[in-house]
Amino acid sequence: MSTILERQNRVIIDLLARTTIGIEKITDIVKKGKIKGNPDDYARVYNLLDGTKSATELAKVVKVSQQNMSEILRSWEEKGIVYNIGTDNLPKYVGLLRLPVIVQGFFCKLDHMLSWQVSYVAPSKII
Repeated sequence: MSTILERQNRVIIDLLARTTIGIEKITDIVKKGKIKGNPDDYARVYNLLDGTKSATELAKVVKVSQQNMSEILRSWEEKGIVYNIGTDNLPKYVGLLRLPVIVQGFFCKLDHMLSWQVSYVAPSKII
């Protein structure tokens, strides 16, 4: 039963985020102004925010220090695009929705029913 409620809550949070903040604005916050790494790597990190990953695990994705990742996650929380289900000493962040990312020539996004839609993107368009 709790799995159904958790899934329903995720759908409600996703819909509210899309209508109030917007996926473009969240993507902008996550990807823009990153000095280190590929901006799509930060979108991948955002999509990994399910409340189970540590900042150390997430830092490996974008190849930054744990301290830098913690600062990024705190800034995302201040901007209202993630929330902490852990403690102040051991934060565990959850993203509001799934961001579209380009993975090895494929554009992937989660549709409103929480199933993946994948389409091919020509290599010339991946930048």
